[in-house]
Amino acid sequence: MNGIYPWFEDLYRKIHLYKDHEKLGHAYLILDHEGLGTSNFCFFLAQSLLCQADNKSSTWEDTCQCQSCGIFKSGNPDFLLVEPREEGKQITIEQIRKVSHFFSLKSHYEGQKICVVNSAESMNTNASNALLKILEEPPKNALTILLSQSVGLIAPTVRSRCQIMKVPEPSQDEIMALLSPNEKNSFLLERTGVSYFGNSFVGQDQLKSSPKELDSLIEDLHTLAMKEGCPVSSAKKYSNWKSNEFFNSIELLGRHLILMSYGHELKKLQLSTLAKKNFSILSQALPSDFVFELIADISVQRNLFSRSPSVRFLDAIETIFVQWVIKTRRSS
Repeated sequence: MNGIYPWFEDLYRKIHLYKDHEKLGHAYLILDHEGLGTSNFCFFLAQSLLCQADNKSSTWEDTCQCQSCGIFKSGNPDFLLVEPREEGKQITIEQIRKVSHFFSLKSHYEGQKICVVNSAESMNTNASNALLKILEEPPKNALTILLSQSVGLIAPTVRSRCQIMKVPEPSQDEIMALLSPNEKNSFLLERTGVSYFGNSFVGQDQLKSSPKELDSLIEDLHTLAMKEGCPVSSAKKYSNWKSNEFFNSIELLGRHLILMSYGHELKKLQLSTLAKKNFSILSQALPSDFVFELIADISVQRNLFSRSPSVRFLDAIETIFVQWVIKTRRSS
């Protein structure tokens, strides 16, 4: 996918309009739902705001040759990401002190300096108080973007100093527009009662055909979920696949896991007996929220691989499998 998901279009244009009219605020709190791809959007937004080129629409790609964009992936000195160091951990005061130091330094390209605080609700009390001091007296050209799924978990003193923006829930048409013609024509599509991206999930009760490789993929996902096997070793088995084949297959399995968790039987899914058994075990053991996270992880890695020459296909597979291990063991 080039650019950003369509449900971010208005938000993207609004923020750039603020900048064009020199009315960009110093702090924004962006509220979203899990699985919308907001983190990826904020990276894209930050890069576009720091970009030195003109005419950056939401289909502007990160192949820009300006100095700022050229080093964004490897580390732009005018961009800082803050997030919990480990899954389930808090953002500490030491991390926010680094934000204060970051903003105290002169902009490398004589423009803005941007800090994105992901999972802002993870800040402990001391970290929130430290960030409050930054927001009360923001340095010139400093922009702080907080991401959270719950405004109630952000300290009132912090959120009162931010402009709050909510990511709109995408429509079914917007979700369908992301599917390739082959995906639309290959499956029997129908509405179900499953919530996906905040709307009716468009899934498949029955496949007309299934690749044989799904058996192998299910076996590895089951093995890793059962605290056996190595995600890095498992990833190597798929390095010779076509990238779209791998991403589509593992995302398809994720969607079917969601359907099964809501009671849909996939009797005609063409899998071996063992694969069906393992797939059924996974659907019963894993909460649907976790599978939404998996689909979001796949989307992020697909985008990084397609848009960044420095990201190897094997790196993307390893990241997905490592995230699978972390989250399945967290949910067990």
